[in-house]
Amino acid sequence: MCTAEGRREETNRLFEGRIEAGDAIKNRVSQQLRRGRPEDKDMTAVFLSKDEGYEGFLLHIIQTAKPQETRHQSWVLKAEELHHGRSRWGGKSLERSPLERARSLFKMSGHNPLLRLEQRASEADQIIEYLKQQVLLLKEKAIVQASVREEKKLMLENAKLKNDIDDLKKQLLEKEKKRGVLAVPMPSGDNRGEKAEKKQAAPSQEDAKVDVSRLDMRVGRIITAEKHPDADSLYVEQVDVGEASPRTVVSGLVKNIPLEQMQNRMAILMCNLKPAKMRGVVSQAMVMCASSPDKVEILDPPSGAVPGDRVTFQGFPGDPDKELNPKKKVWEQIQPDLRTDDQCVATYKGSAFEVAGKGVCKAQTMSNSGIK
Repeated sequence: MCTAEGRREETNRLFEGRIEAGDAIKNRVSQQLRRGRPEDKDMTAVFLSKDEGYEGFLLHIIQTAKPQETRHQSWVLKAEELHHGRSRWGGKSLERSPLERARSLFKMSGHNPLLRLEQRASEADQIIEYLKQQVLLLKEKAIVQASVREEKKLMLENAKLKNDIDDLKKQLLEKEKKRGVLAVPMPSGDNRGEKAEKKQAAPSQEDAKVDVSRLDMRVGRIITAEKHPDADSLYVEQVDVGEASPRTVVSGLVKNIPLEQMQNRMAILMCNLKPAKMRGVVSQAMVMCASSPDKVEILDPPSGAVPGDRVTFQGFPGDPDKELNPKKKVWEQIQPDLRTDDQCVATYKGSAFEVAGKGVCKAQTMSNSGIK
C-alpha cells in the first residue's frame, strides 16, 4: 500500500505542474470535436505527455455532466495504470508502441476528428467557390445597372438641352419681332417628312425662276483671235468683258467667220457658264451668235456700248447666277427661246437683248433664227 501510495504521490507531483497546460490543450481539442459533431454529448480526448525519461499516456473521459473537481483524480488513476502497463479492464498488458496506443485510444473514442476536419475543409472550399461566382454575378449586375442609370441621365440632359434651345429660339423670335424683322419659320428637326417636302419644294421654285435673267450677258470686245493649236475648227480668243484681265474664249467659228473678222470686234458674251476645257484650252465664256444650219453671225451690241455693259431683258428682272450649275440644265432650258425677230433683233420670248440707254443687240442679216 505504501508503494502504491508513493506512486500516486509521485504521479500527482509530476502532473500537477502540467495541469494548466493540459487544461488549455483539452479545451482546444474539445472545442474542435464539438464543432465536428455537436450532437454528441460525451466526447473522448487523448493527450500524450512525455516527461523526464518515461512515456505516460493520459486518458480522460470528458463528459459535460461530470463535476470539474473529479477530473484530476481520473487523470492520476489512468496515468498510474497506463504507466505500469496494466489495465483496469481485465488486467491485460498494454506493452505497445505509443503510436499503437494512440490509435487504440482514438478507436475507443468512436470518432475521427481529422476526417471531419477534412470534410469541413472540402465543404468550405465549395462554399468559397460559390461565393466567388456570386460576387462575379453581382459585379456584372452592378455594371449593367450603372449603364442603365447613365443612359437615363443622358436622356434627361438631352431633354433639358432641347427645352433650353426651344426657349432661346422663342426669345430670339420675340426680339426680332420687336426690331421689325419678318418671322422666318425655324426648322424643328423632328419631322423628316417636312424636310423632304421642303427639299422637293425648293427645286420646283428654282425651276419656276428659270429665265433669261439668270444668264450673265455682257458686251465684250474680242482683242485677238487665233486658231486652236490642236483643233482646226476652233478659234482661241482673248476677250475684254470689263474685268481686270481678258478672258480666254474658245469658239467653233472657223468655218463660218474668217479670222480677220474676229480681230478687235465687239460682241455679246455669256460670262457665267462653268469654265470648260476644249482640246486642252479652258474656255471662260461663250460668244453669242445667230445660227442656222447654213450660216452663223456674231451678235452686235448697240452703238456706244462698252465692254462690261450688262444686257437686260424687259419683263425679266433679276440678278444672274454667279455660275450656272450644269446639272440644273439652266442654259439648255433657256436657249430654245432665244431668237432673232423679223428685224434681226435678238430676243428672248419677244423681249429684246437691250443695253440700258444705248439700244438693242442685233444680227447683221439673219432674221427669225436661233441664237446660241
